[in-house]
Amino acid sequence: SAALCAAVAEAAGLRSGDVVVNIGSGLGQPDVDFVEHFGVARSVGVNVHAGQVAYANARARQAGLAHAVEHRVADACTLDRALPDIEPNRLVAIESLAEMPDLDAVLRAGFARLCPGGTIAFCDVSLRPDRRAGLLRRVLGATLARTTAALYGDAWRSTDVYVEAVRAAGFVDVAVRSIGADVYGPTFRH
Repeated sequence: SAALCAAVAEAAGLRSGDVVVNIGSGLGQPDVDFVEHFGVARSVGVNVHAGQVAYANARARQAGLAHAVEHRVADACTLDRALPDIEPNRLVAIESLAEMPDLDAVLRAGFARLCPGGTIAFCDVSLRPDRRAGLLRRVLGATLARTTAALYGDAWRSTDVYVEAVRAAGFVDVAVRSIGADVYGPTFRH
């Protein structure tokens, strides 16, 4: 988890003084890490699960960072209404966009909320298009994606779909890289 958060923070270019919005912030540890390890001025997590938000805010208080880390119950599609007082220059999403039923709406809301010149960085498990893969591998990949969606509600998308959605939302200079070997190690190789 720490390596994954650090990879996303580095991709976003987090640095001292930044204001970060963490989309789908979960239990809040990344936000604490952003303040402690990258020196961001403020990290605000949004999450639709009230119990996770309460836990994340308690974690921030226990770390003595309630002045810099906050979590709010909010739908990522409505960042304008959920965060009228926040002017982020960085957006991050760590393994959460796959859980968003309307990826396009989330990215549009993020782009609208982000200060000019700001950055978004996110990671999710995605299906890399492998046009050379044989029929069996493509069928197995599609079956795995459907099974995961049915069990967990995640919408595994291809890398191409993410890139198109990010560009359609208004972002430029879109780059994709695999962090699997760095973050997941043996699981990735498997």
